[in-house]
Amino acid sequence: MIGQWVIVSLLIWGKNNMSFNQQEYINKYKKEHYSKLSVDLLKEDKEKLVMICNEQGITIKQFILDALNKSYLNMLEFKSNRKRKSK
Repeated sequence: MIGQWVIVSLLIWGKNNMSFNQQEYINKYKKEHYSKLSVDLLKEDKEKLVMICNEQGITIKQFILDALNKSYLNMLEFKSNRKRKSK
């Protein structure tokens, strides 16, 4: 039984040391479950977007997710669509 615990501990905590690296775990999780999306905007368009988002009290990410959900893609029901943050 103790041998199994050691093997599981090594798999969870890392082979070289017994300390848990939270940032490494977060990075691995993000790499496995998320994908980056990039867009090129004119500087003045980005400034307008930032201004609109600030007025609405939302992030640019939330603005984009809301736009995707309101478009014809709303049938996908994006899992990453989170509620708006209140100021």
